[in-house]
Amino acid sequence: VASYVAYPYAAACCALAFPALAAICAAAPNEPPLACALPSLAPSSLSASAFALTMHGEPRKKDAGAEMDPRAAIVRALTPDAARYAPGEALAAAAFITAAASSQPMLAESMLLPAKLSPTGEAEDGCDVESALDSLWTVLGNAKELREEDPRLLAASVNAIVSVWRGGRLLAGAAGTLRTQSSFASRLGECLPSVSASKVLDFDGADTDADDDGSYDDEREAFQLSAEAAALTLLASEAADVLHGSPGEGIEEAFEKWCGKDGDDENAFCLWIKRWCVMVDRPGVFAAARAHAQAVVLKAAASAERAKAAAVAEAARQGRLPRAVAGSSPLCDASLEHGAVAAADALLSHASAADAVRTGATRATILEATAAAVLETRPRPAHDPLGRLLEAAREIQLERAALAPPPPGPLPGERAEYGGDFLFNATWVEAATGGASPPEAAGMDELGDDDAFGAMQGPLSSCGYDAAKALRLAGRAAARKSAQLAALSAFYDMMTAAAGPMRDVASDDDEHAFEADQRESGLLSSWPVASRASAVQTVLENLHAALNASKGDAADHATAFAAELAHLLALLVRLWARAVNAIGAKKAPDDGETENLDAFATAAEVSAMASDALSRRPEDVVACDGAASCVVRPLLTAVLVSVRAWRTTAATTSSTRRAGSGLREGHELGNRLLPLTPVLCALSSSPDGGADAVLALAVLREMADGLVPASSLADALRGRALLP
Repeated sequence: VASYVAYPYAAACCALAFPALAAICAAAPNEPPLACALPSLAPSSLSASAFALTMHGEPRKKDAGAEMDPRAAIVRALTPDAARYAPGEALAAAAFITAAASSQPMLAESMLLPAKLSPTGEAEDGCDVESALDSLWTVLGNAKELREEDPRLLAASVNAIVSVWRGGRLLAGAAGTLRTQSSFASRLGECLPSVSASKVLDFDGADTDADDDGSYDDEREAFQLSAEAAALTLLASEAADVLHGSPGEGIEEAFEKWCGKDGDDENAFCLWIKRWCVMVDRPGVFAAARAHAQAVVLKAAASAERAKAAAVAEAARQGRLPRAVAGSSPLCDASLEHGAVAAADALLSHASAADAVRTGATRATILEATAAAVLETRPRPAHDPLGRLLEAAREIQLERAALAPPPPGPLPGERAEYGGDFLFNATWVEAATGGASPPEAAGMDELGDDDAFGAMQGPLSSCGYDAAKALRLAGRAAARKSAQLAALSAFYDMMTAAAGPMRDVASDDDEHAFEADQRESGLLSSWPVASRASAVQTVLENLHAALNASKGDAADHATAFAAELAHLLALLVRLWARAVNAIGAKKAPDDGETENLDAFATAAEVSAMASDALSRRPEDVVACDGAASCVVRPLLTAVLVSVRAWRTTAATTSSTRRAGSGLREGHELGNRLLPLTPVLCALSSSPDGGADAVLALAVLREMADGLVPASSLADALRGRALLP
């Protein structure tokens, strides 16, 4: 298989050989190492090339041998210049490096040797000594251009570097080579959104305007977000190493640049949070895909019913059994036929179909009428028979008969690649319904008006094309959502690593632990406190939207997105409180310095969000059901930290302000936290206890400490237990 990577007489072999090599890497056992079976991928492969050994009729010239060297072919395929002409080969080569680093590190090591960057790419004798490491480094150097021109290649290459980073001891040399480069941090920064471009301010809207054909640029955005997630993963690893004493070239300078300075309207972190925290909605995309898939199933079942009726009539005329009539099956795909017929039987046997069946209409007529109604946008009244049939179709998930699993991605065992087939195989729907596209789209009008099923103008080709188009739109939208969730999670990991050690907020009230938390020991010490408060406000706004979306379309993604936002909110509130506590710990802080913190506004917003999210359905929080249960711990952490930060600010302000505003602010905070009392009692009295119970008791203690009057708190606690 490796020999076909550089086969000079059939360029198509290369695109087939790379995925095969990646599959072999994933399936091969660890012992013996796969590298022993592929000597042609070693650095000395020029003299031991598979072609030089097998092709006896070819003159063994140095130049010809280099052209037929599989290792050299892989190295060349990964370069940006080669990727412009053969993008499929470049992506497959990056996938091969990723699979080798994950499953066969010795093979990946042979591809990355020598573990140093070649300044010229040629040795003294003219032999090619570049490795895949040189190609990956070149791609990283062109990250800014590739982010706009070819984000798919950039994402594949940076993910390959992430796999090298996780490759263990055998790949430590290659990772160390990149880590020691002075421009490594800046090149990773080029993978992230530019903070100097004015279009960065549009991140909160992403791509909200559809194209002329109703599509969005979701696929390109998904690959950009995938590259950003991979770069953030590498930055998180480097930040953790720097804080543990390992040298990191340019890491501290990069974080200082991204933190910005006092007086900046918005810095890199604030702009990036706007991009990764806004949940982009595609209204109606998933519902349209479901409706078109149901229409395909219904029309396919109707065609099968009419063919069956015609076969029975023909058999009666000829005096034969129906199964003896040739051509009784009209569908060209057996799985679609069987699935559609079974789904139609389930639909017509449903209780909602009783009125339609009693009208005397044939099964095919009922199915065709339902297929036409499922694509209508206007709602139908509850007493309408077709309306009840549509409800039954949604209940039994009729569309599953037309939904095939997505094709395998570049990496065996991993999720499907971002794009139109991310959710389901839309190409299969086109093929199963008789054509890849309608004749006018394919430019094949000269074929004539052939009404036979399976031809380009067959009875199901049009609805199959519409269903495939709708499924691709939904797949691209889901791909963007998945990539954004990965980027948000990677950003949280990076900020956690860069923040340095942080104590458990609910462990105790030890004064020494509190003092230790006031000192900035991470890479975010220069991040202004005003920017931290702005970041908290951005996350709060988007968390509210995500929690509301968790009850509608794409609810699973919205729930996972809300959970990530809640954890990021807790982290950002702790970083903001750390800066507030550092100002309050000064021996003589200026009144203006403390008043400009506006700690009360942040604490009030956090408290209001927690009360709104957790007090709607307290039983779901305790039963770990629904979106609220996923955010309970980070929200309680944010509440506890923000209230304590407000106390620090109130204690260090002037005595005149403390006498008036402090009491009013405390009373308002108490009113916002009081609706949380049933949830807090349910958590603290849970038999399992745990961290949630500790946090609940800590919040109740803050409420009792001057925020809520004793009588009001006693009324709220009446009939409730604080302990199991």
